[in-house]
Amino acid sequence: MKTTDPAQKDQEKTTVSDALPPELLARCAAIQDDEAQGVPLSRGDYVLFALVTLALPVILVIIGALL
Repeated sequence: MKTTDPAQKDQEKTTVSDALPPELLARCAAIQDDEAQGVPLSRGDYVLFALVTLALPVILVIIGALL
């Protein structure tokens, strides 16, 4: 039976972030920066988003069903 020292096991463990390339880590850090997030969406943006992603496809499906 193989026994290992618990301290040795901790040294052998690596986190996921240790295996990531430095460029990817820098990009992930930039995502968390509030100033890099850009301008928040306005109410009009949300209305347009809902129309394009919900209303327009429903209308097109209804038109397609009637053809």
